[in-house]
Amino acid sequence: MTCRDILEDASAFLDGQLPPERRASVERHLEACPECAAEFDSLTQATGFVAARLREIEPSPALWRSIETAIAPPRPRPASARLLDLFSSHSLRFAAAGAALALALGPGMYSLVQYRQSRASLERYMAQYVQARDAGQPAPARTLQLVPPKPERVIRVQFTENPFAEDDILGAFENPFQAEGH
Repeated sequence: MTCRDILEDASAFLDGQLPPERRASVERHLEACPECAAEFDSLTQATGFVAARLREIEPSPALWRSIETAIAPPRPRPASARLLDLFSSHSLRFAAAGAALALALGPGMYSLVQYRQSRASLERYMAQYVQARDAGQPAPARTLQLVPPKPERVIRVQFTENPFAEDDILGAFENPFQAEGH
């Protein structure tokens, strides 16, 4: 046996768990190898030190109760609680989360769509106005419904003249046609 084999068997040897032929082999090696014998003496002293200070600890009644509770079989649940378990499945959780998200984002998305539609309508009218102005024709008459970024104020205006000169009407939108200082 090598020193490595002996050290691997040290714990089993000290605990008396080696088969008789293996134990005899370890004892022969310890008689012939002073390094392994010194290591075993050190392990024997450490084991004795721990064993001398070891005391039995009695668990508290509270610890026993918590252990009993942890290993006790589960109590049958009432039908109402089992019904609620249906809603604890992952697919229903995701569906509920999706519905909540749709309810939370729905009004904001609706407002954004309305704003973009009114902005697109205004931009189309602006293009028609500029085209008519450049051609020397009167501005096209048009009713616009404008939803500014703050949709609490919807604006409906009938335009026959330059609609971009009125700050109080279109103050919520940028006005690329208004001269500076007006």
